[in-house]
Amino acid sequence: LLDGEDGVARELLKRADVFVIPNANPDGGVRGHLRTNAAGANLNREWAEPALDRSPEVFLMRQAMETLGSLDIMMDIHQDEEKPYTF
Repeated sequence: LLDGEDGVARELLKRADVFVIPNANPDGGVRGHLRTNAAGANLNREWAEPALDRSPEVFLMRQAMETLGSLDIMMDIHQDEEKPYTF
């Protein structure tokens, strides 16, 4: 998507708004947590009922997504800490 010479990327960006959150768990990651944030919440399990005090990352992402209105696709991409070079 960053290559201005790529025709597919150009066409996609003409037709869609793309939002990227490169790391939804920086505070947990700094502490060595793979799935949990600094509060100990597993962010993968917080999407149904996020709470601002327990999972502010998910709460605020959902809030932002809801303000956009219709959402056609969401991708939640993870790495596997057991497999090198997964990105």
